Amino acid sequence: MAELNTEADTVFCRKAEKRYPSLKNLCEACLVYGHITCLQNQLVNGSFSKKTAAPHLRYLRKHAKTAGRNPEVNRNTRIKLFLSLHFLPGLKALTAFNQHRSERKHGKYSISE
Repeated sequence: MAELNTEADTVFCRKAEKRYPSLKNLCEACLVYGHITCLQNQLVNGSFSKKTAAPHLRYLRKHAKTAGRNPEVNRNTRIKLFLSLHFLPGLKALTAFNQHRSERKHGKYSISE
């Protein structure tokens, strides 16, 4: 689903940027986040390969400098961007940790587990 959302967001953002150039930073932040989410999903669900990751990594490499200066890209996304480009095992570990923490917080585990 993240793959399809990112594709749709890309089309939408290109059209939005043409019509409303002031949305460029927001669109970039949205797309960086979307491409990172696709990588995270691939890493956690076991579908990661060089071929499936290539378009996302290509986008992130192309936009890394501008995203780093973009005020719409938050700190957590910048950290994940760095991990995506330099240490994918770290991104996988962070994603799994956050997923586990979220499941515990929202009651997916009983106290006895």
